[in-house]
Amino acid sequence: MGKRNNDAPVEESSTKEVSRFRDVIEVKKPKRRDPRFDSTSGTFDEHMYRQSYGFINEMKGEELKKIKKQMRETPKGTPEHDALFSQFSRLQTALQLERKKANLVNVKREVKRAEISAVKEGKKAFYMSETQLKRLATTRHVDAVRATNGERGVQRMTVKRRQRDHSKIVKGDGPRVRK
Repeated sequence: MGKRNNDAPVEESSTKEVSRFRDVIEVKKPKRRDPRFDSTSGTFDEHMYRQSYGFINEMKGEELKKIKKQMRETPKGTPEHDALFSQFSRLQTALQLERKKANLVNVKREVKRAEISAVKEGKKAFYMSETQLKRLATTRHVDAVRATNGERGVQRMTVKRRQRDHSKIVKGDGPRVRK
């Protein structure tokens, strides 16, 4: 029906049927817990995770080889080849990201060890910023590419990076450049 004033509670309709069951004993529902987000399960240790599940990246590498072989066998332009290509590129990107992450973690670990030893020698503590760490990881990556593929590999890598950055700027996703 209606309310007499705004502060009063809403009147319930008399035509609504009243429940025949009374709450005699209140039964508590069991509380569900997800161990991934529960504090009682402990904290997430990324180093331990990498040690325990490192075999997954090896499996991905083997799967990448199988997909590459299948791609060679299927004719180009077919839907099967396109599906294999998208799966191949997705796996390859995931592995590259994992390698990049592992490289950054290794660089952080090395820098931390060096800083601890420097502090033990009596030097003042120095904490490297994330940007500096990323730059150091990038230089290590460039050195590794230079060791395996030579200068030509480094040139290809820088050209690809420039193309990617340019396309981001054109799309509007990249860094803003002053005019």
